Order: sequence, then structure tokens, then C-alpha cells
Amino acid sequence: MICTSEQYFLEKCMVTAEDAKASFSSMSNLDLDQQTKQAYKGMMEDMGKHIEFLNNRLNYLIENG
Repeated sequence: MICTSEQYFLEKCMVTAEDAKASFSSMSNLDLDQQTKQAYKGMMEDMGKHIEFLNNRLNYLIENG
């Protein structure tokens, strides 16, 4: 399999996005007000959607590469 520039950056972005998602999760468990906790939980959920998109795009490239 030949790794394209897009595949490289997708993989790099996925690692970064997973790290951000974990950080948002940790921050949502801190002793904060409810509104702030909900904001971090929302950012965590949004990041999950971004990761799903990136993963789907990477799988597409691998399958159709």
C-alpha cells in the first residue's frame, strides 16, 4: 500500500483528535460548574464525530487506493 499525503495527515489528525477528545473527557470530570461540564462533554461528542469522519475517509482511501 502506498501512503498518500492525505492518508498521512488523516492518521496524524486522528491521533491529535483522539488526544483532544480524551482531554475534553477529563476536563468534564473536574470539579466545575454544570454549564462548563456540559460544554466539555459537548466538545468531546463533537470530536467523536470528527474522528468518525476522518476514519471513514481513511478507510475509503485504503479500500480505493
